[in-house]
Amino acid sequence: MDQYREPQVSGSNDEMHSRASEERQSTFIRDLASEYDICVVLPASKGDISERSKGYIKTLRMLGFEIFMYKNLDPENEVILLLRAPLEKLRAYADQIDFVMLLDPEQIKKQLEEGDAESKIAPVTISHMEEISPYEPYDYIYAKFSRNINEILYWREDDAETPFREMIRLKLCALILESRSHGRKEALKIRRYIRSGWMKAVFPLHNKVRTELLSMKWSRFPFQRIPLDDVKEYFGEKIGLYFVFMDHYTKFLAIPAVIGTMALWFTITGSISISICSLVGIPL
Repeated sequence: MDQYREPQVSGSNDEMHSRASEERQSTFIRDLASEYDICVVLPASKGDISERSKGYIKTLRMLGFEIFMYKNLDPENEVILLLRAPLEKLRAYADQIDFVMLLDPEQIKKQLEEGDAESKIAPVTISHMEEISPYEPYDYIYAKFSRNINEILYWREDDAETPFREMIRLKLCALILESRSHGRKEALKIRRYIRSGWMKAVFPLHNKVRTELLSMKWSRFPFQRIPLDDVKEYFGEKIGLYFVFMDHYTKFLAIPAVIGTMALWFTITGSISISICSLVGIPL
């Protein structure tokens, strides 16, 4: 991807425009991929995009995406769009579709134990019984997101300002991307457009810091267990569930592996014993 062409910026974020303006005056343009969530690659001819591609860009703007667009010099047949949705857009869309999010166990516990005198809700305390379940009573509770509820109730990562962590943003951006904008008869058909060659690729962008951290934790295997929670948080529940299954499957394969090794050992040693007896003339 070229880092020397002048970028084209769209969106309502004043900070993004001012930053791009400053970078136009510099010799090099720094990589902004880490600040965006999704990459869209459109076909071009000598750096010029088709009317169809311009229509896609217009649709993306109507969907509320902030777009950072630049051209690929080698070859000159691609235009790269970096997309992200403003936080308010994510909040509004999550509320609109009743998006389910994880609640913060500490905040739930605090709210229940305090009760609500105005609503005449008495304080509630739920004790943890380890002999019944290893999980705390307030763990892994999900609820629909609503802008009418204080965001402090939704779980967030350490030092994060909002509960819209990276995986949540990617999920919502993917849903927005294939939703129908106002004024259009149909939504963007991403898979069909890629098959038809009208789009070259659409994919989420990696977070280098998180991938390096995940790689470092994974390198400790088998001395430490696979960081399954980190895998789930970065790649999503489906990939996380796959590795949970493979971890479970591999552990239980150890039992038949030990039995098979013992059987193989006895077979080999038995064959050697028979061969030795035959050589020395000892009857079996």
